[in-house]
Amino acid sequence: MSITKEQALEDGIKLLADNGYEQGEFNPHGVSAWLVSDLYAGQGIAIGSCEQEALDMLVDETTYFDCLQFKDSDELTDADRQEAYDTHASLGNASELFDLTYTHIELIVRA
Repeated sequence: MSITKEQALEDGIKLLADNGYEQGEFNPHGVSAWLVSDLYAGQGIAIGSCEQEALDMLVDETTYFDCLQFKDSDELTDADRQEAYDTHASLGNASELFDLTYTHIELIVRA
């Protein structure tokens, strides 16, 4: 199911308000709501000062990207493991690797 622009805006404003950020108020860190879409994972809304913070929040607080997580294996050679670090993004508090090849992120609303 796809989120419409109107629904994303409404949900983004609500998510910001739930976290103490009202539109038009003092926001020194530029916290904003972001719509994250992925061909395989679907869509999600997160808040953060930048794209990286929003992606980190999605990884830490939801199961949104679980299907995109790189499964490290004991059978991988050091070269394969290094290649995974070069082609995947480290997200969340645990800096787990995720494949964001088909991921798109866009600003919905700035608080």
